[in-house]
Amino acid sequence: MDQLSQISELPSSELKSFSPVTGEVIGSYHNFTAPEVHDIVEKGHQAAKAWAAMSFRARRKILKKWAAHILRNCDEFAAWVAKETGK
Repeated sequence: MDQLSQISELPSSELKSFSPVTGEVIGSYHNFTAPEVHDIVEKGHQAAKAWAAMSFRARRKILKKWAAHILRNCDEFAAWVAKETGK
């Protein structure tokens, strides 16, 4: 079965990611409905307001933790990108 055939057979509640090199499924993800997307966007707006209300010092502390997480896991992130792009 080719990759396009597999895509057309996917249930609407799930998206799959295929390796461009092998064609194998390398991930599956929830396919959000329009109401779910609306709720997520609304939560993002609320989070942006909360972020804007924080002091610079509080935001800096969060961003430093986030940066440390990225640096600790950069090899894993790079492997994901390589697998998804075939590079």
